[in-house]
Amino acid sequence: MKSTGIALVAQASALCELVDKLIKTSSIAATRNRSFIINNVPEGLSVTADENILSTIISVLLQYVVNHARDTCITISAKAYNDVVLMHVKDANGCSNDGISYGVQQVQHLARKMGGFLDVTSYRRRETTIAFTFPNLKAAA
Repeated sequence: MKSTGIALVAQASALCELVDKLIKTSSIAATRNRSFIINNVPEGLSVTADENILSTIISVLLQYVVNHARDTCITISAKAYNDVVLMHVKDANGCSNDGISYGVQQVQHLARKMGGFLDVTSYRRRETTIAFTFPNLKAAA
């Protein structure tokens, strides 16, 4: 299968590489907001999920965090637990929780469609974290 962009990732894909590509598309907005993004997703973490849905969800979450964050470090991390992947998108300065919540609502139905779940937490307006869990179909098979 020929890949024509971010949305067309091989069925079993390295999550770190996907996140790197999505970070590149958000780098101009992050720089404009005097923020930077760190990819802490392990290089060896492969996931098997609907590539279009996964790319869309991560892209939208990252876009909303970047657009609402100012003067901060945004980190993206992930860890596999048996047949589930847990991703975190964190803003160290506690960006606008209303804006982030709206962004999460925009893709909540997609997360459910792939058997996943999204949640936003804010710690004393100092750190906002979006948690995204989804099944890793390869591990479950």
